[in-house]
Amino acid sequence: MGQTDSGQATSGSFHHPPPADGSSDGLYLSLLESLPLFVFRKDVDGKFLFANQRFCDLLGMKREDLVGKTDFDLFPADQAEKFRNDDLKVMRTGDVFEDVEEHTKDGSTHYVEVLKTVVRNSSGQVLGIQGMFWDVSRRVQAEEDLLQSNWELQHEIVERAQADKALRDSEALYHSLVDNLPIYVTRIGLDGRITYVNENYCRLIGLKREDILGKTNYDFHPPEFAKKYTEDERRVAVTGEVFSAVEKNRRGDEVRYYEVRKSPVRDSEGIVTEIQAVFWDVTERHEAEYQRDRAEEALRKAKEEAESANRAKSEFLANMSHEIRTPLNAILGMTELVLDTSLTEGQREYLQLVHESGEALLGIINDVLDFSKIEAGRIDLYPEPFELRESLGDAVRSIAVRAHRKGIELACKIPPQVPDHLIGDSGRLRQVIVNLVGNAVKFTSQGEVVVTVECVEKDATDCLLRFSVTDTGIGIPADKLELIFAPFEQADTSTTRRFGGTGLGLSISSRLVKLMNGEISATSREGKGSTFQFTCRFPINETPSTVTKTPADLDGRRILVVDDNSTNLTIIEEIFGHWGLEPVLANDSRTALSLLRQGIAGDKRIEMVVTDLHMPDSDGLDLATFIRSDPDLAELPIVLLSSGGRASDHTRGESLRIDKWLMKPVKQSELLNTILDTIGSRGELSDAEIATIAAQRTPHKRGKILLAEDSLVNQKLARGLLEKWGHTLHIANNGNEALQALQSGEFDLVLMDLQMPVMGGFEATQAIRAGEVETGKHIPIIALTAHAMRADRDACLAAGMDGYLPKPIRAAELRSLLEQFLPDGDTELPTEESSHPPDSTIHWETLLESTGGDRDLMRELVNAGSDEIPQLLSRIQEGVRGRDAETIRRPLHTLGGSMRMFGAGMAGELVSRIEELIKQDAWQEIDDQLQNLANEVAKVTHDLQYYLNPPSEGAGSE
Repeated sequence: MGQTDSGQATSGSFHHPPPADGSSDGLYLSLLESLPLFVFRKDVDGKFLFANQRFCDLLGMKREDLVGKTDFDLFPADQAEKFRNDDLKVMRTGDVFEDVEEHTKDGSTHYVEVLKTVVRNSSGQVLGIQGMFWDVSRRVQAEEDLLQSNWELQHEIVERAQADKALRDSEALYHSLVDNLPIYVTRIGLDGRITYVNENYCRLIGLKREDILGKTNYDFHPPEFAKKYTEDERRVAVTGEVFSAVEKNRRGDEVRYYEVRKSPVRDSEGIVTEIQAVFWDVTERHEAEYQRDRAEEALRKAKEEAESANRAKSEFLANMSHEIRTPLNAILGMTELVLDTSLTEGQREYLQLVHESGEALLGIINDVLDFSKIEAGRIDLYPEPFELRESLGDAVRSIAVRAHRKGIELACKIPPQVPDHLIGDSGRLRQVIVNLVGNAVKFTSQGEVVVTVECVEKDATDCLLRFSVTDTGIGIPADKLELIFAPFEQADTSTTRRFGGTGLGLSISSRLVKLMNGEISATSREGKGSTFQFTCRFPINETPSTVTKTPADLDGRRILVVDDNSTNLTIIEEIFGHWGLEPVLANDSRTALSLLRQGIAGDKRIEMVVTDLHMPDSDGLDLATFIRSDPDLAELPIVLLSSGGRASDHTRGESLRIDKWLMKPVKQSELLNTILDTIGSRGELSDAEIATIAAQRTPHKRGKILLAEDSLVNQKLARGLLEKWGHTLHIANNGNEALQALQSGEFDLVLMDLQMPVMGGFEATQAIRAGEVETGKHIPIIALTAHAMRADRDACLAAGMDGYLPKPIRAAELRSLLEQFLPDGDTELPTEESSHPPDSTIHWETLLESTGGDRDLMRELVNAGSDEIPQLLSRIQEGVRGRDAETIRRPLHTLGGSMRMFGAGMAGELVSRIEELIKQDAWQEIDDQLQNLANEVAKVTHDLQYYLNPPSEGAGSE
C-alpha cells in the first residue's frame, strides 16, 4: 500500500471494498453487511474512506458521495469536533475507544454505543481508524424502567464493515473487528464443522480457538440442544433464509438465553458455502419478560378473584335485602291499611311512628346496598323537579321522634331567599340530610340540632346551596376529623360502644355529595358540638306558576309565637315576615299572656297563637288554659307545636279546643296552610289548582287483578289492600295456576311474584307473552320481589314485565302502578259480602303491632298461618329425608318469612341456620336442627290454634 511523503499511507488503496466471494475479503464484507452495526472507516485526516450501507442509509447518502468527506461536513461543529478528538486519541494511543453517547434528533433522545480502533497495515503503519456504533436506546431504557432487567442489546449492531486491503490486511481487519465485538460470532461449514469463532466465543466456551475449530455442536452442547442447532443451520443452508430466535442453552446447572441470528454465507456465484451465526446473551431481558408475564398472570388471577368476591358480595346483599324486606313488607303494608281507617289523632300519630320506623329500617337496607353500589361505581343520580322546603321538611321530620325522645330541639332553617323549586335527585339529597341529622341526634344528649340552608351563589338558571347540620353534642377530637368520612370509622371505639352504629353513614354521605359534584366538610369542638357542611349546585325550576304567593289579606296580621327555644323563634319570625305577617315573640307563657292583654288594650289585637307544647315553667296547654279562661281571649285560635306528646295531652287539648296540632319541626307548607285555614282566605283558585283538585276527586281505576303469590300471608296483605280499593282479586299459588286462570278468565292486570314453586314468575311471564303473540293482546304484568338490586329490576323488564314493585309493598307505590297500567274505565265488579269475622277479644301484642292494630286482619293472618305452617314443615321434612336440597329451599324460605312475621324469633333463626347448612350439604346437622325446628313450630302452631279456639273459660280474658 502506498504512502505519502509524510510517511502516512495513502488512501487510494484503502477504501475500495474487497470482492464479496468466499475469500477472506469476501467473508469480511459479508459479515460487515450482515451485522446490525453502523460501520465506517476514516483515514488519518478524518476523511471517510468507507461506510457500510446501513451507515449510508442513516445519513441519507450514497457511499460514493460520503467518501472523502469529514465529520465537519456532516455534523454540527461541536459534535464533529468531539468525533475528531476521539479519532486522534485512538490513532495516538492505539487504545480501543468505547463510549455510550447521547444524541437528540426530532425531539427524541437516542443512545448509541461507539467502538473505535486503530487500523494498521501489515507493517504496523497507522492507516486511520475503524469505527462502529449501534443503537442501545432500548438497553438504556430497560436499565431505567426494569430493575430486574439487565443489559440487553436492542438492534442488531449497525451495518457491515468493508475491507479494501490486500488479503493479509483484509484478514487482519476482519479479526480486529470481530474479536472486539461484544457478541458471539461463529461460522459453520456445510458439513456441520466450525470454521471460525471470535474471541468472545472462545471465552464463552472456555477453550482456545484452535481447540474449537473443526468441532461440531455436539462437542460443546447437550445432545438435545446440539441437535436443534444443527437442524436450524441445515435449514438456513437449504432455504437460504435468515434464522432468528431466542434460544435456551444450559452449561452445567446454569440456563442462559441467547438471541440468535444465523445467515447464509455465499461465494461470488451466490452459492451458500457456510452458515454464519451471531448471538448475544439476553438472559436478563428474558427474566424480566418472564417476571412481567408472571405479574400479569397474578394480576389477572387477582382481578378474577376480586370480581368473584364482588359477585358473592352482590349475591349476599341481594339475599339479605330479600330476607329483611319480606317481613318488612307486612309491617309497612298492614300499617298503611290501618292508617286508612278511622283513628283518633293519638292513634294515628303512634301508627305513623310505626310506619316511619319501618321506613327507617328500609332506609338502612338501602344504605347498605347504596354503599355497595357506590364502591362498585354503579350508583346513578335521577334528577327531577322537587320542592326544597317540602323535601327537607320530610327528611328532618323522619328523625324528629328520635330527637324529641331525647329532649333535643330539632329545627330547620331555610331563609326566603333560597330558591324552592329545583331540579336534582331529591332522594339522594334527603339521604345525606337524614344521615347527617341522624348522626347529630345520636351524639347529642341535650341542646339542639339545627339544619340550615344558605344560598351561596345564584343566577337565572342555577344556584349553589350550602347545607349545614349543627349540633350541641359531644364533638369530635381534632385528630379524628379527617377519618370520620372513611367507611366504618367513628371517633373512637368507645363511641361505637356508647352510641352504636357502623360508621357507614358519613362515608355514604361523603360519596353521594361528591357524586352530586359537591364538597363536604366538618368542624368541631370537643365537648361543644359539631357542624357538618356540604354544598350542591342545582338548576332552578321556578316559573311564575311555581312561585308560592301568600294571600294579600295576611299582610300585617299579628300572630303570637311562644317558644322557649330562641332558634325556633328566629326561624318562625323570618318566615312570618316573608309572608307579610307581623310576628309577636314570647319565650314563656307569662310573657305571652302579657302580650295578649297588651294587644287587647291597644289597637293591634293578636289574632292567633302558635305555641310550643313543651316549655320549662308552664307548657303550651297551661297557656291554652289561661287563654280559654279569659273571656276576652277565649275564642282566639290556638295552634300547638308538639314533639309527639302523650295521649293525655291530646285529650286535654280536645277539652281546650286546640284548633290544630303540628308536629315539630314544622314544615313551612303545613304552617302556611294552618294559618290560611284558621285566619286567612285562600282567595280564588287558579286553573292549575282546580285541575289538581279535579284529579284528586276523579275515581280511581278499578279492575280484575290476578295475584300470583305462594305465601298466604302476602296473599292476605294484598287482598286487604286491593279489595279495599274496589278491585276484584283472583289468587294463584304459582305460575302454573296463573296460566290456567288466564286461560279460563279475563283479567286486567297480573301481580307476579318471582319465586314460586312449580313455576316461577319469569317462566310464567315468558309463557304469557308467548301466548299473546297469537292473540295480539297484552296484559300488564307487575313483578313483586324482595330482591331490590337494580339488576333485578332490569331482569324483570327484560323478561317482558311492565312494572316492578319491590317488597315491602307500599300502598302508594302499588296504587300508582295500578293507576298507570290498568285500562281506562271501571270494570264491572261483583258485590261481595264481607268475609271478615267479628273482632276478637283476644289481645296478642306482637302480632297486633305487625298488623298496625287491625284485629280482623290479624285473625286472618293467624288463620292462614295455622293452615300453611304445618304443610310447609311436612314438605321440608320430606325433602330432608330424600336429601333433596331443591325441594326444601322454597318451603323453608316461606316458613322463615312466616315465623318472622309472627315474631317467632327462635324458629326464624333455626330456618336461617338450616338454609346455611343446605349450602354446605351438612345433612347430619340438618337432621339435628330440623328436630329443633319441628319443636319450635309445634309451639307456634299451638299458640295460633289457642288464639283461634281459646278454652271457653278464658275466651274473653286475654
